[in-house]
Amino acid sequence: MLQGSYTRRKLLHILTGIWAFLCPWLSQEIAVAFFLFLTLVGPPVVALIIGPGAGRWQDSWKDKGFVTYPLGLAIASLLVPPAITGFLLITIAAGDGLAGFIGSRWGRLKIPHARGRTLEGTLAFIFAGIPATLLYYLYLNANGHVPPDLAANLPSMFVAGVIYAAIAEIIPAPIDDNLNVVTGALLPFLFVLYGDAAALIPASIVIAAGVNGLGLIRPDGALAGAVILSLLSLTAGLSGFLGYAAFAVLGTLATMRRNKVIGKRAPKHASRGWQEAAIKGWIPLGCALIGRVTGDPAWYFAMTGAFAAALADTAATEMGLASKSRVFRLYPFGLAPTGSPGGVSFAGTLWGLVGALVIGIIGYLTGAVADWPGVLIIGGAGFVAQHMESILATFLTYHGPWSKFLTNSFVTLMGAIFALIGLSFL
Repeated sequence: MLQGSYTRRKLLHILTGIWAFLCPWLSQEIAVAFFLFLTLVGPPVVALIIGPGAGRWQDSWKDKGFVTYPLGLAIASLLVPPAITGFLLITIAAGDGLAGFIGSRWGRLKIPHARGRTLEGTLAFIFAGIPATLLYYLYLNANGHVPPDLAANLPSMFVAGVIYAAIAEIIPAPIDDNLNVVTGALLPFLFVLYGDAAALIPASIVIAAGVNGLGLIRPDGALAGAVILSLLSLTAGLSGFLGYAAFAVLGTLATMRRNKVIGKRAPKHASRGWQEAAIKGWIPLGCALIGRVTGDPAWYFAMTGAFAAALADTAATEMGLASKSRVFRLYPFGLAPTGSPGGVSFAGTLWGLVGALVIGIIGYLTGAVADWPGVLIIGGAGFVAQHMESILATFLTYHGPWSKFLTNSFVTLMGAIFALIGLSFL
């Protein structure tokens, strides 16, 4: 964490609320692009503003808050009208900003397990946030920017959003509290705008907690998985939820089977964190977000192809190891040691194809895939993408910390691309 001036930091936090009054005048696409731009350029700029102790601009990326704040707003702008993104800015500026001042200077009553938060700071969040957001509502109303779908109950939703955000800030989740606050403040709007899709959020949390309870993923990985699953539910509905859930659950079962066969127990402290949870989820989520913005159903088909490739790759690896069958290299063709990069087995290949077809069937049942030929295309896309990864692993000479991210992202991206290519022939 950067050691810049805390007072300047909080003042900057409060001043960002000024941007809220610009948001209602932006289109959704421009709002998303604007906050993504701030995600890229914001950290070094803010590090310079907060003054001594910020260090080199490269070090600014070590402070998660500089990145998660605008990134959370960019994601929110994809889900709600820009006027509501302005509400989030006001909530963070007035509520979170003043809560930091009050809590650090006059806070005496510590809230247990709340990462140092105080009761005084939390009350300041609520009592500063509610009037500020209601004044923002008057601004929206005076300029004709109240979203029609939310007009009937918008003031009460603002009040509920501030209270949810104040509660979310004290939850001891292993992520930056800016994301906590944005998520909490969004909840009332998600349930009104998305209805049944928002009801899948609790189910997402249950699935992530279950995988964590099995000892196969750390708490931060479970949280990342829950966030991705929730976003997929909101942007792609049941097809996004069941696609990622099927990958997570069936992939977990395959790992458990592998561990049982080779006599490996799940470690007391699982090694899979948020990076592993996100590796095979960000490409499908990207397809779903594009589909949400453009309204083109082809992107949901591509999302399903990415899921198929993700599950095919996981099932082939885990069940191939569990089968203890011969392993081959695809290029140059020949026998290879078990577990070697790029190795494939007959059993693993078969299970990979089954996994890809299962995802295709789920897509058909949930509407992302229109017909049975589409199911076969999804199965084929996952199957081919799985073997593309085997060939890539043969040639990949880089084995640093990003190698796993690159290869797994390549698999899911190829699954989406092959699905789109196949769809063009239907």
